[in-house]
Amino acid sequence: MAVARRLCFALPIHILRRNPSLFVHGTRDPFGSIEEMTQALKMIPAKTELMTVEEAGHDLGFKGKAKAAELPRTILAKFQAMFG
Repeated sequence: MAVARRLCFALPIHILRRNPSLFVHGTRDPFGSIEEMTQALKMIPAKTELMTVEEAGHDLGFKGKAKAAELPRTILAKFQAMFG
């Protein structure tokens, strides 16, 4: 049986129940702090992991001046490590 996997950038976390998920969140995101995300993820029964992006806002730096060219590769590597 195949297991669905998710990489979450901007998904309402309350809809997750069974599928393992990787959340990517900027430390300067005005919509929620790392502490708030950590607490919210504890309410999801499925396996979750939170990847933080230092000094990034809600756009993870993709729209701003501080674009991190290595970020997509870093996210993919984390996803692959989590789900193999």
